[in-house]
Amino acid sequence: MEEYKRIVDKLIDNSFPKLERRWIIVTENKIFNLKYSAITSYFLFFSWIAVHPKVRKYSKASLNALFAHELAHLDLIANMNLFEKIKFGFIWLFTKKGKENFERDADILVVKKGYGKERLELGKESKKTYTKKELERGRKGYLTPEQIKSYIKKFKK
Repeated sequence: MEEYKRIVDKLIDNSFPKLERRWIIVTENKIFNLKYSAITSYFLFFSWIAVHPKVRKYSKASLNALFAHELAHLDLIANMNLFEKIKFGFIWLFTKKGKENFERDADILVVKKGYGKERLELGKESKKTYTKKELERGRKGYLTPEQIKSYIKKFKK
């Protein structure tokens, strides 16, 4: 658990400065029977990142990408004004497209922040821990490996 918090803190220091003052709790949980690697919840005064115990098997690079993706969600929200947050909340809660766009935008930000190769590795790791049917169902919104590679080229400095 401390390892996860160290990764999160290092990512914030290096790539997500807007989150420096945000209180972020990181726990390892199995939440009901949900299929996930990590889930982020944004609350008014703090955020919570819950990771599934299966990620213990993930490589360091994959963990970096996983936590960068979750922090990207928080960073996207941190860059919204109050009206945008309210609008986003309704769209996210009540539409599939809102959830898909939020996943896509987080993946794009992860690549833009320089974690594209790690994000590709995370995709490979995910294939080992999910069935093909679960991957197809959960794939909506996330970038494909081809899209990630395209964004890596686009954002290369």
